[in-house]
Amino acid sequence: MEQPRWTPPRFLNQSMKVMLTTPILQRLVGRSTLLLRFVGRRSGETFTTPISYALIDGRVIMTGHRTRSWWKNLAANPRVGVRFDGRWHEGPARVLERDESLELLARFFEALPSLARFAGVAIGPKGADHDDVATAADYTVVVAVDLD
Repeated sequence: MEQPRWTPPRFLNQSMKVMLTTPILQRLVGRSTLLLRFVGRRSGETFTTPISYALIDGRVIMTGHRTRSWWKNLAANPRVGVRFDGRWHEGPARVLERDESLELLARFFEALPSLARFAGVAIGPKGADHDDVATAADYTVVVAVDLD
């Protein structure tokens, strides 16, 4: 299976930032997308970017393509802010190792079937196909945030 390589254009990310901070629009687009605020590991600068997420067992679970760099900042500065449901929340983020992320990744795709289709993960009556999830885990990073 070929890895998805689509990257949203900068204007789309900027538009999502505005929509996710506008109350009425946030209700429409914020069901599966949040704003992640983190500190850059080299620059020390604060960045904010839209990321797909699901709430699983009281934790915010986010995924991204391993070729992206946003998640690499979390090892150096794990304290993050996440904006969903119209307000900011904070907590420590942890990038999960591939093997420990498989179950959460399957549950993430079950919660967001459109992303599962994009990643080539079949969702059947018994849930996400485990072979498909294992393949997706080769190029997908899973980040868990425990909210304060």
